[in-house]
Amino acid sequence: MADIISVASITKWFGDRAVLKDVSIDLPRGKCAGVLGINGAGKTTLIKILLNLDGFDGGSFTIDGHEFVANRRVGKLPARVASQVGYVSQQAAFDEEMTAWENLMFYGRLFHVARRELNERIGSTLSLVGLLHAGEMQVSKLSGGMRRRLAIARALVAEPRILILDEPTSNLDPISRNQIWDLVGVLKAERGISILLSTNDMAEAQRLCDMVYLLKDGACVVHGNPAALVSSLHARIVELHYSRAGMDHLDEIAAGIAQLSGHLTYRVDGFMHARLFVEASSNAEAALFQHAKDHGSWFETVSVRDPTLEDVFLKIAGVSFERQETLTFKSVTTMFERYLGGK
Repeated sequence: MADIISVASITKWFGDRAVLKDVSIDLPRGKCAGVLGINGAGKTTLIKILLNLDGFDGGSFTIDGHEFVANRRVGKLPARVASQVGYVSQQAAFDEEMTAWENLMFYGRLFHVARRELNERIGSTLSLVGLLHAGEMQVSKLSGGMRRRLAIARALVAEPRILILDEPTSNLDPISRNQIWDLVGVLKAERGISILLSTNDMAEAQRLCDMVYLLKDGACVVHGNPAALVSSLHARIVELHYSRAGMDHLDEIAAGIAQLSGHLTYRVDGFMHARLFVEASSNAEAALFQHAKDHGSWFETVSVRDPTLEDVFLKIAGVSFERQETLTFKSVTTMFERYLGGK
């Protein structure tokens, strides 16, 4: 069965700068594909292109069999396509004085749904997103998490086959975030809706996506199934957090780590911190813990964990969603000296 969205070698220029470079993405029917990247990677630009709100200079894409080519006129999606695509932006706008029900009613009428059927859809949709009790509340009275779920409900009123979510859980509290995650899981598993998710939340991508595509500087640099990508590291992650005393012994710490270099597949040094990728089949973890034990005053904490999607992208593409700058031991020392000198 053909992919419901297929992006083939999309390229877009802003002046003399390529903001998307030969990007290809596939969204199979009934699956969730994630487009990942730090701010400025090109995620929002790609979504605007897929919604026909922005043009592009090379490549093509199809939505449910309808082809869009480079340099076509931008504007609204064709009616047949628009009825199949629901979109939830980061900052969904509502009429604040209208109730949640009234907002959905107004939106549903844009798709010429008969009133009786629309009322039934609104009731079932509000129930699905857990807001049936809030149907008569003014939108201005809703919490951030409730507004985000209402935005998803609005996108579902037209009963689309595709849902495009642009960072749906950004700035939400953990409870609201998990409610959105549960809802997305239901939409995919029980409703068969195909979901394109833009996010920079690695836990979100790892939980929801069947396939992920990492954009870096406008190019897709990593793609694959999240579990398979994580498994491909064949490593455990050891995190070392240095104490103030340890900052005076960076050379000794580095020497201790260097003795295990044959069992380290990757290493990232940050300010008062190191992340080590240790071969899963080695005993290097125990050696690192012994090194820390022998020099306990040098370390605040030493921990070991399973790898995550964040670690995959850090190793393969040098992309960190926790920080955008990777530091060496030398630059750490320089920063610390500047810090003390500025006191």
